[in-house]
Amino acid sequence: MPTVLLIDDNPAVRTALEVLLSLQGLGVVEASGPDEGLHLLAKSDIDLVIQDMNFRREATSGEEGVVLFHRIRKVHPDLPIILLTAWTHLETAVDLVKAGAADYLSEALGRHTPAHHGAQSPATALGDPRKAGAGGQPPYRFVRR
Repeated sequence: MPTVLLIDDNPAVRTALEVLLSLQGLGVVEASGPDEGLHLLAKSDIDLVIQDMNFRREATSGEEGVVLFHRIRKVHPDLPIILLTAWTHLETAVDLVKAGAADYLSEALGRHTPAHHGAQSPATALGDPRKAGAGGQPPYRFVRR
């Protein structure tokens, strides 16, 4: 079973993603911050990383996530990494996708969930199109409520 490492300081986000990924038949390992995530990555067999871009409540620049992304990429150049953030900076997103990020997704804020129809599902990021939705699209879709 493929294993996903979730690195996010928000326990509610980790729980929601753990449920979603488990329902897709994926194993999940959770870390609340970069150091814990790097430690788990070093000792576990990880197939995909989903990481937040900010790990302190007052941080919104994404710099912590950029540093973490490059630290992971240096040791695991081919490991798929999906970046997750509540504070989307287009330039940062473009730079990291060019540097090899599998995707850059915006987290939900407030009452609305972002419509991100081009997002890769974890199965697609892991290279298993059989588990992706119709036409290679994700088997889930974020919609506004």
